Amino acid sequence: MLEGYSLEQLLQRDEIMVDSDKQRPYFKNKVILITGAAGFIGSELARQCAVMSPAKLILLDQAETPLHELQLELAEDFPQVEIVYLIRNITDRERIFAVLENEKVAVVFHAAAYKHVPLMEHNPIEALRANVTGTKNVLDACVANGVGQFVLISTDKAVRPSSVMGVTKKLAELITLNMQENIKVSVMRFGNIIGSSGSVFPLFARQIAQEKSLTVTDAKMMRYFMTGREAVGLVLDATVMTRGGEVYIFDMGNPIKIMDLAQSMLQQAGKNLEIILLGVRKGEKYSEAFHEGEPLYPTGNPFIQYFTQFTPVEEATIQDVENLDDTTVTIFLNRFFKSKAYS
Repeated sequence: MLEGYSLEQLLQRDEIMVDSDKQRPYFKNKVILITGAAGFIGSELARQCAVMSPAKLILLDQAETPLHELQLELAEDFPQVEIVYLIRNITDRERIFAVLENEKVAVVFHAAAYKHVPLMEHNPIEALRANVTGTKNVLDACVANGVGQFVLISTDKAVRPSSVMGVTKKLAELITLNMQENIKVSVMRFGNIIGSSGSVFPLFARQIAQEKSLTVTDAKMMRYFMTGREAVGLVLDATVMTRGGEVYIFDMGNPIKIMDLAQSMLQQAGKNLEIILLGVRKGEKYSEAFHEGEPLYPTGNPFIQYFTQFTPVEEATIQDVENLDDTTVTIFLNRFFKSKAYS
């Protein structure tokens, strides 16, 4: 959908290049499980991990059609790699435990999550169960079955969260870090991904192709952007270097105004279409951040930094999620919007 557009021009920077040859020895001959494997980041993780000559890839998702499409792609591109495709829901604790019991998994990349901010504002219980309970299910199954490493794919929206999705991902981060005494864990926190289903890039490209007005929420809205290939390359680099308990943040360049993106894409396409301002939606912020002032430490990769400071989350909080209804979910969420420990 983005063919014909210069990503470097849109991103206002050069592409970040990662040396996959340095990553290969770490992942070679390992069994790797990816949850949310049919999603944009999950499928790119599958592609880049397949290059590493793993012993086996286990690709898990609840979405049948995109997982089938990924199966067709990988069968053609990586016929030599043993790949298992599983239709599972991470909220089904018993079925998730069964997956880990039957495989000697070394590394789990947990990318499964609900991610669309406006949609999750209207579906908070489902967001909490998938992003919080689901994460806990996968983590518990990893610990119970001797998995060596758990990597959580997170988001900048977990920083001082203003949305339901942001709160659920912040809780997922804290749940993950809570487990660092039992398993090597790390959190990968980054911003918007070009081309993903929630990105403005394919939206603008489609509107331009159909000669429609471009829709922007607010002229002041800005976001950090990165390609899926860049993000996953950095995730794999950080996975290799982690000692456990780190939150990794990636240098995505300078934030870009969404209005500037729209104008740049119109210019590249040679179109003169109207840009309509829709207004800020519930849960959205004008800009995002990657940390809350924690001291950052450098790594061997200039595009990756990390911190280790976090506030533990009580087990009772996690248990509360299972008992929420349409009335109590609002009270539950307000605790985290108002609490400095979580927001």
